[in-house]
Amino acid sequence: YSNHKHLKISYKQCVETTYKYSHFFRSNIVVVFLEMSMKLTPIQRQAIIVTWKAIKPQAPSFFRKCFTDLENKSSKVKQIFYKTAVLGAFNRDGTLENPSVATIEEHVKLVIDMFNDIVQNVEKHSEVIIRVRRIGQAHAHLNQTCLFNPDIWDRFGETLMERFSSHDAVQKTREAGKAWRIVIATITGELRYGFVSKARSYTR
Repeated sequence: YSNHKHLKISYKQCVETTYKYSHFFRSNIVVVFLEMSMKLTPIQRQAIIVTWKAIKPQAPSFFRKCFTDLENKSSKVKQIFYKTAVLGAFNRDGTLENPSVATIEEHVKLVIDMFNDIVQNVEKHSEVIIRVRRIGQAHAHLNQTCLFNPDIWDRFGETLMERFSSHDAVQKTREAGKAWRIVIATITGELRYGFVSKARSYTR
């Protein structure tokens, strides 16, 4: 999966097969989350655990590169990080979340924590899915203030998939690559779902 075009196709295919409905993000119906356990085999779950153990020591630089790639792909993402960092610097009343969370470094920490939770709960992950959706919801206000749109989550998913698929530990086994593509498609889908559902509440 070193070819960029193939990575994009793989990401889209994973999203389509992980979620049952193609209109998942456009309709008002409640769509039940299709659990990763239905898609991940025991071998794939073990591959996730083993490969994450290899990736984790390098996780800060690994995810920092992911965000750098994302900024390079989308000037809008770079603008959003800049704008939220500036706005956060002026937040002195302490009523909002820690303004430092707007920085790339804090996002790196957040993503590492998220993946730790996912790997630790790869067989019982309903609580993790709730947390992932909440992360998406926490970004919904940016739809109004910074024109953050749902497509950014797709770009994020593509970037993650490229980085994971090219990592030596993941490339060693075919099942590891398959497993991470499913997990990343699921994460991205839940982030986007949380974002879209919350963003709609601001426009009502």
